[in-house]
Amino acid sequence: RDAACYVCWSFARAYAPTVMQPHVADLGCALLILSSLDREVNCRRAAAAAFQENVGRQGTFPHGIEIITAADYYTLSNRKRSYLEIAPFVGKFETYRTHFIAHLVHVKLCHWDATIRELAAKSLAEFADVDATSIFDEIVPELLESALDTDLLVRHGAVLGLSEVLGRGLPPSPVDDEKNISKAAELRKSLALLVPRIDQARLYRGKGGELMRAAVSGYILSLSRSGIKLPRKLK
Repeated sequence: RDAACYVCWSFARAYAPTVMQPHVADLGCALLILSSLDREVNCRRAAAAAFQENVGRQGTFPHGIEIITAADYYTLSNRKRSYLEIAPFVGKFETYRTHFIAHLVHVKLCHWDATIRELAAKSLAEFADVDATSIFDEIVPELLESALDTDLLVRHGAVLGLSEVLGRGLPPSPVDDEKNISKAAELRKSLALLVPRIDQARLYRGKGGELMRAAVSGYILSLSRSGIKLPRKLK
């Protein structure tokens, strides 16, 4: 990853903007995700340097100047700050938001390092403040399924993600659309039923049981703060 960033850095010097134009969107997203969400500081710094070089020489990266002002080589050296401040800042721009959310959900929430899973969950909650509708309509249902996955890392990260997102509160309930009212009610029910379903699947036992018990305890706390009551038994 580190070497790939410096190859991208060299592209900015080697090719004219007209040649690079078709690749700007993909390259920009990849470098920004790496610069703020990679586990290793040298990779984050390399990606930041490559993005800055491309913005300076190509001039066609959306919101490039605003981003490099906030996410420079030195700011990104702190991993916690990168996840909780820089990534959400970049996520304010629609050009990059979907890619960041997808990376957090599909890559970082199931990362082998528990610290990264925890940071990814908190970062996802920051994105919920920016685009709550998208998070609750698309991401939360996906995480509910992943929370019952056979892979410990996947289900642990999913529960952490749900806990952090719910900790920010549920979006306002619709009042004038029967379809959306029904959808919101079904989501609340699914959120409440997750705890007994995890118990029924016996995911508190065996390898990773301690991790799951701690994660579900935090999830129950977030449910309580959201005003969602747990069912007495699984229906």
